[in-house]
Amino acid sequence: MELGFVAPELSALDALQSEVLVGNLWQDQRPCDGVAALYDWRSANQLSQILESGFVTGELGEVLLMPGRKRMSFEKILLFGLGPRADFDAQRFEIVTRSMIRRLDLLCATQVVIELPGRATGQIEAEPATDALLAIVGEASSSREWTLVEDNDAKRRIEKHLLERRRRVRRID
Repeated sequence: MELGFVAPELSALDALQSEVLVGNLWQDQRPCDGVAALYDWRSANQLSQILESGFVTGELGEVLLMPGRKRMSFEKILLFGLGPRADFDAQRFEIVTRSMIRRLDLLCATQVVIELPGRATGQIEAEPATDALLAIVGEASSSREWTLVEDNDAKRRIEKHLLERRRRVRRID
């Protein structure tokens, strides 16, 4: 599986053509951050209004599907509740990531831009987050085109990490 990368900036996201943009919502953080904040800005605070209404709270297990086109270059925006920031850990990362994969399977999405859970706030480091994603996707034997929302530093670290991983696998073979 090959991974692509995009900076967490509207101009970089606008340059992509993809089916689904995936982001996250904390239950106890307003305003939002990461992809959710970028979508909220672009949609003239539509997401903030939805959150204020209580329709969605960011509770663990919540999923919000929003239209993307006209406001962004994506067909769909999927936002996943992460619960309270203080409760976030590796297990919660895995729970949400598996939920993301299931929802993407239901949508039959093949081109996905994804902000991994907890990455926008640094709750989980880039390398273990990528390893966990690869393990989960490997189990699902997915054939999606993946683009991770990461800044340049994290992109370099992930690429280096994946290269080292491939070298270890070759040595074992």
